[in-house]
Amino acid sequence: MRKIIIKCLSLVLLSLTIGTAFNSQKQINAKSSYSITTKKVTKKSKIKKPTKIDKVLKKYRKSDIGVFYQGINKNNVSATNMNGNRVFYAASVAKLPVVAFVQHEINTKKISGKTKLVYKSQANRVPSAMVSAGTGILQYKNHNTSYSVNDLLKWTILHSDNQASNQLLYQVCYKHKASFNRYIKKLYGAKSYSKYLTANQVGKIIKTIYSQKGQANYDLKHTDWRKDKIGKLPVTVEHKIGINIPYNHDAAVVLGKKPFVLVVMTKGWSDNQISKLAAEVYKANN
Repeated sequence: MRKIIIKCLSLVLLSLTIGTAFNSQKQINAKSSYSITTKKVTKKSKIKKPTKIDKVLKKYRKSDIGVFYQGINKNNVSATNMNGNRVFYAASVAKLPVVAFVQHEINTKKISGKTKLVYKSQANRVPSAMVSAGTGILQYKNHNTSYSVNDLLKWTILHSDNQASNQLLYQVCYKHKASFNRYIKKLYGAKSYSKYLTANQVGKIIKTIYSQKGQANYDLKHTDWRKDKIGKLPVTVEHKIGINIPYNHDAAVVLGKKPFVLVVMTKGWSDNQISKLAAEVYKANN
């Protein structure tokens, strides 16, 4: 009888041992299965094939410049940049956000181009105003009178007129400051107006002005610097230059069979260096 009891106890212990081992193995298998299914799977990123424009820009990668390029016809909407987010003092290129907003207000019937604005000297002292004694013709005119929005807009572009730009900034943009800030935030991501811009931001602004189809489109083809920098290309160019040594820039819409936007922001470059780069981009674009 004792032998029988001992055998039964042995069988029970053996069963318990096997069960424990089986359960342990199930836990191990469960953990292994979990580890596999939750393992992070990464796919190889697709490598962007360099375009002809990229190959041109690569030669200038060590230069203190920022460049933005974008095709603007249905057969070419590719875009690229080099140091596109580098911030530069934009000089007169910073007049473009003012031009874009004023043209937007005209296009949406918020103001009329024929509206007369009385000249206000305080416009030359507001934050981010241009130097009043710089380029332009308004500084030599009678200041005890008024000027139309159209005239101020025209002079801002044709002559890069600092005082005309200041009048528009003060009497149109800052008068409707909340709307102005919302507009530039949506257009190029800035919280407020500044004379410090990147090539990518300027590219968005000049492209927008081109699409507005307003007075600015005509005037940008006929500025006092129409044959300088990017303007030396053998096609019609709508562009706005900016210079304040050592900063030297040009923002353009290059027209022709394959139109494109080109912005070149530089520190220490000459007009000829900008022209050379523009010529290489133009050749690669075609």
